[in-house]
Amino acid sequence: FTELHFSLIFEKSLFIKTSPVKTDYSITTPDIETSSEEYALRFKGAVGEWFLKVQEEAVLSMLTKKNHATVLDVGGGHGQMLPGLINHNFQVTVLGSSTECKKRIQPYLDRRQMQFQTGDLMQLPFSDQLFDAAISLRLLTHLEKWTLLVKELCRVSKKTVIVDFPVWKSLNIFSDFLFSLKKNVEKNTRTYTLFYESEIVKEFKLNGYTPCRKIPQFFLPMALHRMMNHKPFSLGMETFFRMIKLTSWFGSPLLYEFERIK
Repeated sequence: FTELHFSLIFEKSLFIKTSPVKTDYSITTPDIETSSEEYALRFKGAVGEWFLKVQEEAVLSMLTKKNHATVLDVGGGHGQMLPGLINHNFQVTVLGSSTECKKRIQPYLDRRQMQFQTGDLMQLPFSDQLFDAAISLRLLTHLEKWTLLVKELCRVSKKTVIVDFPVWKSLNIFSDFLFSLKKNVEKNTRTYTLFYESEIVKEFKLNGYTPCRKIPQFFLPMALHRMMNHKPFSLGMETFFRMIKLTSWFGSPLLYEFERIK
Protein backbone atom coordinates (compact mmCIF):
# COMPACT_ATOMS: atom_id res chain seq x y z
CA PHE A 1 0.00 0.00 0.00
CA THR A 2 1.07 3.56 -0.70
CA GLU A 3 0.48 6.49 1.63
CA LEU A 4 -2.42 7.44 -0.64
CA HIS A 5 -4.12 4.08 -0.06
CA PHE A 6 -3.61 4.28 3.70
CA SER A 7 -5.08 7.78 3.72
CA LEU A 8 -8.27 6.66 1.96
CA ILE A 9 -8.67 3.67 4.31
CA PHE A 10 -8.08 5.91 7.33
CA GLU A 11 -10.69 8.35 6.11
CA LYS A 12 -13.29 5.64 5.66
CA SER A 13 -12.65 4.16 9.09
CA LEU A 14 -12.75 7.34 11.13
CA PHE A 15 -15.20 9.65 9.44
CA ILE A 16 -18.94 9.40 9.00
CA LYS A 17 -19.90 8.39 5.48
CA THR A 18 -22.15 11.25 4.54
CA SER A 19 -22.04 13.69 1.68
CA PRO A 20 -20.32 17.01 2.32
CA VAL A 21 -22.46 19.89 3.48
CA LYS A 22 -23.95 21.66 0.49
CA THR A 23 -24.41 25.38 0.54
CA ASP A 24 -26.48 27.80 -1.51
CA TYR A 25 -24.45 29.24 -4.35
CA SER A 26 -25.21 32.73 -5.55
CA ILE A 27 -23.15 32.31 -8.71
CA THR A 28 -22.58 29.51 -11.19
CA THR A 29 -19.42 31.07 -12.59
CA PRO A 30 -17.08 31.33 -9.59
CA ASP A 31 -14.02 31.88 -11.79
CA ILE A 32 -15.24 35.41 -12.55
CA GLU A 33 -14.64 36.35 -8.93
CA THR A 34 -11.33 34.51 -8.64
CA SER A 35 -10.15 36.41 -11.73
CA SER A 36 -10.85 39.77 -10.11
CA GLU A 37 -8.43 42.29 -8.64
CA GLU A 38 -10.31 42.07 -5.35
CA TYR A 39 -9.62 38.35 -5.12
CA ALA A 40 -5.95 38.91 -6.01
CA LEU A 41 -5.60 41.09 -2.90
CA ARG A 42 -5.80 37.91 -0.78
CA PHE A 43 -2.41 36.95 -2.13
CA LYS A 44 -0.65 40.28 -1.73
CA GLY A 45 2.27 40.50 0.68
CA ALA A 46 4.78 37.94 1.86
CA VAL A 47 2.26 35.39 3.18
CA GLY A 48 0.10 35.50 0.06
CA GLU A 49 3.13 35.16 -2.21
CA TRP A 50 4.25 32.18 -0.14
CA PHE A 51 0.84 30.53 -0.63
CA LEU A 52 1.20 30.88 -4.38
CA LYS A 53 4.78 29.63 -4.37
CA VAL A 54 3.78 26.46 -2.51
CA GLN A 55 0.97 25.89 -5.01
CA GLU A 56 3.14 26.59 -8.06
CA GLU A 57 5.98 24.30 -6.97
CA ALA A 58 3.53 21.48 -6.25
CA VAL A 59 1.74 21.74 -9.60
CA LEU A 60 4.99 22.01 -11.57
CA SER A 61 6.41 18.99 -9.75
CA MET A 62 3.45 17.03 -11.10
CA LEU A 63 3.72 18.31 -14.66
CA THR A 64 7.38 18.72 -15.50
CA LYS A 65 8.32 15.02 -15.35
CA LYS A 66 5.53 13.87 -17.66
CA ASN A 67 6.73 15.25 -21.01
CA HIS A 68 3.62 17.40 -21.30
CA ALA A 69 3.47 20.16 -23.89
CA THR A 70 -0.09 21.53 -23.81
CA VAL A 71 -1.96 22.53 -20.65
CA LEU A 72 -5.53 23.72 -20.22
CA ASP A 73 -6.12 25.83 -17.10
CA VAL A 74 -9.87 25.89 -16.43
CA GLY A 75 -10.82 28.92 -14.37
CA GLY A 76 -7.24 30.17 -14.42
CA GLY A 77 -8.01 33.82 -15.05
CA HIS A 78 -6.46 34.58 -11.67
CA GLY A 79 -3.11 33.97 -13.40
CA GLN A 80 -1.59 32.23 -10.40
CA MET A 81 0.00 29.44 -12.43
CA LEU A 82 0.76 31.28 -15.67
CA PRO A 83 4.31 32.53 -14.92
CA GLY A 84 5.50 29.08 -13.85
CA LEU A 85 3.83 27.29 -16.77
CA ILE A 86 5.15 29.77 -19.31
CA ASN A 87 8.67 29.70 -17.85
CA HIS A 88 8.64 25.91 -18.25
CA ASN A 89 7.64 26.25 -21.91
CA PHE A 90 4.15 24.82 -21.65
CA GLN A 91 1.64 25.88 -24.30
CA VAL A 92 -1.11 27.22 -22.06
CA THR A 93 -4.77 27.83 -22.77
CA VAL A 94 -6.93 29.46 -20.07
CA LEU A 95 -10.67 28.84 -20.13
CA GLY A 96 -12.87 31.47 -18.48
CA SER A 97 -16.62 31.81 -18.07
CA SER A 98 -16.53 35.37 -19.41
CA THR A 99 -14.22 37.84 -21.09
CA GLU A 100 -14.00 39.46 -17.65
CA CYS A 101 -11.78 36.54 -16.67
CA LYS A 102 -8.91 37.68 -18.89
CA LYS A 103 -8.38 41.12 -17.36
CA ARG A 104 -5.54 40.09 -15.05
CA ILE A 105 -3.82 37.93 -17.68
CA GLN A 106 -4.11 40.40 -20.57
CA PRO A 107 -0.35 41.19 -20.56
CA TYR A 108 0.40 37.53 -21.30
CA LEU A 109 -2.12 37.60 -24.14
CA ASP A 110 -0.63 40.80 -25.52
CA ARG A 111 2.78 39.11 -25.62
CA ARG A 112 1.20 36.02 -27.23
CA GLN A 113 2.54 33.80 -24.43
CA MET A 114 -0.75 31.93 -24.01
CA GLN A 115 -4.28 31.62 -25.34
CA PHE A 116 -7.63 32.47 -23.77
CA GLN A 117 -11.09 31.17 -24.56
CA THR A 118 -14.49 31.67 -23.00
CA GLY A 119 -16.89 28.82 -22.43
CA ASP A 120 -19.18 26.90 -20.11
CA LEU A 121 -17.36 25.29 -17.18
CA MET A 122 -19.79 22.39 -17.36
CA GLN A 123 -19.36 21.88 -21.11
CA LEU A 124 -15.84 22.79 -22.18
CA PRO A 125 -15.59 23.95 -25.82
CA PHE A 126 -12.79 21.55 -26.75
CA SER A 127 -12.57 18.18 -28.47
CA ASP A 128 -11.74 14.98 -26.60
CA GLN A 129 -8.15 14.54 -25.38
CA LEU A 130 -7.01 17.80 -26.96
CA PHE A 131 -4.58 18.73 -24.16
CA ASP A 132 -1.81 16.74 -22.53
CA ALA A 133 -2.94 17.99 -19.13
CA ALA A 134 -5.88 19.88 -17.64
CA ILE A 135 -5.68 21.75 -14.34
CA SER A 136 -8.28 23.57 -12.29
CA LEU A 137 -7.40 25.35 -9.06
CA ARG A 138 -9.66 27.00 -6.45
CA LEU A 139 -12.76 26.02 -8.42
CA LEU A 140 -14.27 22.64 -7.47
CA THR A 141 -15.13 23.79 -3.97
CA HIS A 142 -17.29 26.64 -5.32
CA LEU A 143 -19.30 24.57 -7.80
CA GLU A 144 -22.49 22.79 -6.81
CA LYS A 145 -22.30 20.57 -9.90
CA TRP A 146 -18.61 19.84 -9.49
CA THR A 147 -18.95 16.33 -10.91
CA LEU A 148 -19.69 17.83 -14.32
CA LEU A 149 -16.43 19.76 -14.25
CA VAL A 150 -14.54 16.61 -13.29
CA LYS A 151 -16.13 14.79 -16.23
CA GLU A 152 -15.13 17.56 -18.63
CA LEU A 153 -11.56 17.83 -17.34
CA CYS A 154 -11.15 14.10 -17.85
CA ARG A 155 -12.65 14.26 -21.32
CA VAL A 156 -10.42 17.01 -22.73
CA SER A 157 -7.18 15.76 -21.16
CA LYS A 158 -5.05 13.14 -22.85
CA LYS A 159 -2.95 12.14 -19.84
CA THR A 160 -3.23 14.14 -16.62
CA VAL A 161 -5.75 16.11 -14.57
CA ILE A 162 -4.76 18.19 -11.53
CA VAL A 163 -7.28 19.73 -9.12
CA ASP A 164 -7.29 21.03 -5.58
CA PHE A 165 -9.99 20.95 -2.91
CA PRO A 166 -10.44 21.41 0.86
CA VAL A 167 -11.13 18.25 2.87
CA TRP A 168 -13.00 17.31 6.03
CA LYS A 169 -10.00 15.30 7.25
CA SER A 170 -8.19 18.43 8.45
CA LEU A 171 -8.75 21.34 10.77
CA ASN A 172 -11.72 22.01 8.49
CA ILE A 173 -13.72 19.91 10.95
CA PHE A 174 -14.06 23.28 12.70
CA SER A 175 -15.44 24.73 9.47
CA ASP A 176 -18.14 26.88 11.08
CA PHE A 177 -15.61 28.71 13.21
CA LEU A 178 -13.05 28.82 10.43
CA PHE A 179 -15.54 30.35 8.01
CA SER A 180 -16.15 33.20 10.44
CA LEU A 181 -12.39 33.59 10.78
CA LYS A 182 -11.94 33.60 7.00
CA LYS A 183 -14.69 36.18 6.58
CA ASN A 184 -13.15 38.46 9.20
CA VAL A 185 -9.72 38.22 7.57
CA GLU A 186 -10.60 38.07 3.86
CA LYS A 187 -13.84 40.14 3.99
CA ASN A 188 -15.18 38.73 0.69
CA THR A 189 -15.05 35.02 1.53
CA ARG A 190 -17.62 32.88 -0.26
CA THR A 191 -19.31 29.72 0.93
CA TYR A 192 -17.56 26.55 -0.11
CA THR A 193 -17.92 22.77 0.00
CA LEU A 194 -15.66 20.45 1.98
CA PHE A 195 -15.00 17.07 0.41
CA TYR A 196 -14.14 13.59 1.46
CA GLU A 197 -11.01 12.59 -0.41
CA SER A 198 -12.56 9.26 -1.32
CA GLU A 199 -15.51 10.83 -3.15
CA ILE A 200 -13.20 12.84 -5.39
CA VAL A 201 -11.13 9.74 -6.16
CA LYS A 202 -14.30 7.77 -6.89
CA GLU A 203 -15.56 10.39 -9.32
CA PHE A 204 -12.30 10.44 -11.25
CA LYS A 205 -12.27 6.65 -11.45
CA LEU A 206 -15.78 6.76 -12.92
CA ASN A 207 -14.32 8.96 -15.65
CA GLY A 208 -11.36 6.72 -16.43
CA TYR A 209 -8.69 8.29 -14.22
CA THR A 210 -6.73 6.88 -11.32
CA PRO A 211 -5.05 8.79 -8.46
CA CYS A 212 -1.35 9.23 -9.01
CA ARG A 213 -0.06 11.70 -6.44
CA LYS A 214 -1.37 14.10 -3.84
CA ILE A 215 0.23 17.00 -2.01
CA PRO A 216 -1.46 18.40 1.13
CA GLN A 217 -0.51 22.06 1.10
CA PHE A 218 -0.90 23.32 4.69
CA PHE A 219 -1.71 21.93 8.13
CA LEU A 220 -2.94 25.20 9.63
CA PRO A 221 -5.84 26.99 7.91
CA MET A 222 -4.74 29.56 5.34
CA ALA A 223 -7.01 32.12 7.01
CA LEU A 224 -5.02 31.71 10.22
CA HIS A 225 -1.76 32.34 8.37
CA ARG A 226 -3.30 35.44 6.81
CA MET A 227 -4.43 36.65 10.23
CA MET A 228 -0.95 36.18 11.74
CA ASN A 229 0.61 37.82 8.66
CA HIS A 230 4.10 36.66 9.63
CA LYS A 231 5.69 34.54 6.92
CA PRO A 232 8.78 33.35 8.91
CA PHE A 233 6.58 32.09 11.75
CA SER A 234 4.09 30.45 9.38
CA LEU A 235 6.86 28.85 7.35
CA GLY A 236 8.49 27.51 10.52
CA MET A 237 5.24 26.08 11.82
CA GLU A 238 4.34 24.43 8.52
CA THR A 239 7.85 22.99 8.19
CA PHE A 240 7.51 21.48 11.66
CA PHE A 241 4.07 19.99 10.96
CA ARG A 242 5.34 18.54 7.69
CA MET A 243 8.36 16.99 9.44
CA ILE A 244 6.19 15.19 12.00
CA LYS A 245 3.82 14.00 9.24
CA LEU A 246 0.74 15.89 10.45
CA THR A 247 0.48 17.67 7.11
CA SER A 248 0.60 14.35 5.25
CA TRP A 249 -2.41 13.09 7.19
CA PHE A 250 -4.41 16.22 7.88
CA GLY A 251 -3.23 18.88 5.43
CA SER A 252 -5.61 20.94 3.28
CA PRO A 253 -6.29 21.92 0.59
CA LEU A 254 -5.24 18.77 -1.22
CA LEU A 255 -3.59 19.14 -4.60
CA TYR A 256 -4.35 15.93 -6.48
CA GLU A 257 -2.88 14.47 -9.67
CA PHE A 258 -4.86 11.91 -11.66
CA GLU A 259 -3.71 9.87 -14.66
CA ARG A 260 -5.80 8.43 -17.47
CA ILE A 261 -6.21 4.67 -17.11
CA LYS A 262 -4.69 3.11 -20.20
